Amino acid sequence: MLHTVNYAEPHWLGNNISVIFMLCFVAAGGPNDNSTTTNQGELCTCINQCKVVTYSSTVSAASLTGNNILRQIKNGRSQHVIQNFLNASEIAQRVDESEMFRTVKQLQTVIYAQDTLNTMVEYYTVTEATSVSTQLFTIFKSLFAMLQSSVNLNRELQAQMDSVYEQYVDWLVTDVTSAMQSADLLYAQVTTTFIASPPSGDSDLIASLITQLESVVQKLESFNHNLNATSSYASNFFPKQLLASTTCRSATENLNTTLVERIDWLSGFPSPSKFDAVTDLRKASNLRSLLSDTINCMQAYKTELDNFLKFLDSVQLPTFVSSELSATQVDAVSLDGKELGSMLLEFLNASMTKSELAQRYLNEVKKNMESNANKLVNDAKESVFTKIDTNIEIFKQSLELFFDTLFATYVRLQKYMASKDTGIEEFARWLDIWRLPAVNFQSSKVGFSTRFC
Repeated sequence: MLHTVNYAEPHWLGNNISVIFMLCFVAAGGPNDNSTTTNQGELCTCINQCKVVTYSSTVSAASLTGNNILRQIKNGRSQHVIQNFLNASEIAQRVDESEMFRTVKQLQTVIYAQDTLNTMVEYYTVTEATSVSTQLFTIFKSLFAMLQSSVNLNRELQAQMDSVYEQYVDWLVTDVTSAMQSADLLYAQVTTTFIASPPSGDSDLIASLITQLESVVQKLESFNHNLNATSSYASNFFPKQLLASTTCRSATENLNTTLVERIDWLSGFPSPSKFDAVTDLRKASNLRSLLSDTINCMQAYKTELDNFLKFLDSVQLPTFVSSELSATQVDAVSLDGKELGSMLLEFLNASMTKSELAQRYLNEVKKNMESNANKLVNDAKESVFTKIDTNIEIFKQSLELFFDTLFATYVRLQKYMASKDTGIEEFARWLDIWRLPAVNFQSSKVGFSTRFC
């Protein structure tokens, strides 16, 4: 059985939003009539019967109450009003030029900032021709060339100094040091003999030792004279002050005094000289120690020259850690920029409302864009700039170590030269490290001016 509900169209009474309904329940036909609408040809028995809404008989009576019907109408009207309001607001945004321009401008600002970040990172870290790593490596190559040039020039200096030493000094030093080494060996043999049996005056071993010690005394006395005489043949790089240090002068003076005393003692055997193990063994040890110290003093300059060459041979260019940025994260940021541009075009073409634009930006794009941008910046720091800092520090330490060692070697070598011998200083002033860098925009290499610091 169907129930027919006839209602009047609601109308507003002033500011009152109550709705007037006229309800009329009509039995349609007889018990066997299943029609759900009134016959438009018949006369309406109710004042609003001509506009009829029919409900299934399965609908509960509670759903047909006036309050329930009013509530359903109100909810439908509210949704309709809200949607109309949003539509009106969207139209207002597009009609108002300033509002439209402000929305576009805000999105363009985001697009510009995102594109600027991507372009800057790509320019300084990805593109080989413009990346910081490439530019830094160009500088490193020029500094490497300077370092290698300094090594080669110092090889020439070492060779020149070694040549002067071999030609004018080595024979003098070898003559004296050989005599002292022979004296040291003989003295050890004589001391061993004294311990085994009492010495006799006609001992050939004692005579040989006395002769050798006297030869050492003579050679020591003439060493400085011969060295000074030979120095006239070389104006530069001549080690005239081989025994000039305080330690070496003291060792030479003590050696000369000890040699004279030991010669007198050895010449007195078998009488009045006697061998006292406690005293004479100590004196023998002291003599041999002085001989060794004096030999080291005379050979110290040659040792410095040899160490200088070893140092130059040991110089190697530092190894740098790789500093490259993966293109994956750059591509992700680039895709974010394209999506922002696509959203802007859709908004301008009215394919997307401002509300849809805001929801999509805030709920999806913004999170992805910030996440990818942060990852890109962090990757650039860790993969490129942090490693660049490490490479700079490595190269800085390498250069500092090389030149610190080099100049310290100059100082040690210079102390063997006469005060007027400034060959090392003049040579050092021609090293490239003292020159001012010269900018040449037509070349990728770093040149140097001829003006010195």
